[in-house]
Formats: sequence, C-alpha cells, structure tokens
Amino acid sequence: SGGGADGYTHILDGAQRSSGDRAGQRINPTLDAATAAISSATPDSDLVSREFSQPPTPGGTTSAIGIGATITTGRHVEVTAEARDTFFALAGSASGGLAALGVAVVVANLDSIVDAGIARDTVVRAGGDVGVRATHNEDTSAVAFSGGIGAGVIAGQVVVLNSDARQNAHLDDGAAVPVAGGTVSAAASAGRRVAPLTLGVQLGGLAAGASVAVADVTGDTLARVGVVTIGAESAAGGLAVSAQSTIAAPVTAYGVSGGVAAGITGVGATGTISGRTAAEFA
Repeated sequence: SGGGADGYTHILDGAQRSSGDRAGQRINPTLDAATAAISSATPDSDLVSREFSQPPTPGGTTSAIGIGATITTGRHVEVTAEARDTFFALAGSASGGLAALGVAVVVANLDSIVDAGIARDTVVRAGGDVGVRATHNEDTSAVAFSGGIGAGVIAGQVVVLNSDARQNAHLDDGAAVPVAGGTVSAAASAGRRVAPLTLGVQLGGLAAGASVAVADVTGDTLARVGVVTIGAESAAGGLAVSAQSTIAAPVTAYGVSGGVAAGITGVGATGTISGRTAAEFA
C-alpha cells in the first residue's frame, strides 16, 4: 500500500523548510497539501489479497454477480448461463480382396460446465424477480461402420462416447435480497442425448467381426439457495428452487458376418448414466 517506512507515501518527508524563513512560509503549505493528497489516495492494505479472495471462475459457460456487489433496480435481476452443444463423429472403412481387414474407431471425451450464480456478500434489491438459471442442451452422436468382402475378412467397429456435463445455479451463503417484488429463484436444467451407433458387415470364405458401442454419461444438475437473507426490508413475492434433468442414451450396435467356411460376430452395447439432480434450500 506504500505506507511502509520506505513507502511512497513518505516521499516528501524532510522536504519542508524552516517555518522561520520566507521560502519555508511559501513552500511548506504546498508540501503539506501534496502530502495529504498522497495519503488520501493510498489504496487499502488488503487491495491485492482481496482480489485473490475471489472464488475461481469455474470455466465453461459462466454468468455471475461477484463478491460484494450491490445492485438496486426497479425491475428484474437475472443471471443466466446457457449452453447448446452438438457433437457428431463418423468413421468408416471398406475392404476387399483375398484377405480383407478393416477397422473404424471413434473415441470422444466431452466436458461441459454451465454455471450461474450470485456470490456471497452481494446485496440485491429489485422491483421484480431475482433469479439465477443454468441450462444445458446436448446432442452428441457418433457412427462407426465397416464392410469387407474376400476369402478371409476381419473387421471391427468401435464407438466410445464419454460425456460429462455439470449445471449449477446458485445463490451463495451470505448473499442478501432485502427487496424482491417478484420471485427469488434458482433453476438448473439439462436436456441431453448421447447416441453411439456401430454397424459392420463381413462376407467371405471366412468372416469375423466385432461391433462395440459404449456411452458413459455423467454430471450433476444442481440448484441451490444457500443461507441467504430474503425479504429483510420488504416481503418477497415468492421463492422457487428447481432442478430438472432429461437424459437419453440410446446405444446401438449391429454386426453381420457370413462365411462359407465360418462366420463369427461379436456385438456389445453398453450405456451408463450417473450423476445427481437436486434442488436445495439451506
């Protein structure tokens, strides 16, 4: 802050002249005024530490009112974070000959964060609603196919989709909404579809193939109003906390092998959905 023994606030120390001479009588008042101006402009000692006390940005799609803000408005206060993610991948192979070999593989790891919040020590006064909303819509799909024909044919198709998405709408502990003419709300929602598809056809004297599709869908959808003072100055119009999650994971695998001597096919399809959907009021 510059207030230490050698800090800049002491830059004019010792510059005053004796008040008994005429030069001192003219210069000293100006020096005193300059010293007072430097002192009054000195930043708080916690300027740097206060900035580092801010919570880290969660990344992804984020909308927030930061720590210690004061907002007064005659209408609504809305903090909204919304993401719409689309992913599509295609892999294919075709092979033919006396000996035919074909492989098609798709592996995707997808992560998403959607966060909307009002931080601690924030004071919001609104004539209308005060709300935070986090919404995520996902459409993820991938296709792997292969075809082979020959005296000996070996083919494989693999799709692995790992998708993790977190949606969080929150009014943090220590925030305050003394006035809200409408509803104070936190709402989190997710609509997600993760669909892997594999298709393989092998024909020959000896044909073998494997077709594997895997979907692993994870992530939480959370809405929370913490220890928040609501309606201290005027009764709020209402309180609403909601969390909604709709997840579809159709996993499809097809495999066909036809051989004069032998045809062997292995097919596997697995889908896993995990995570938490919760609406909480402390």
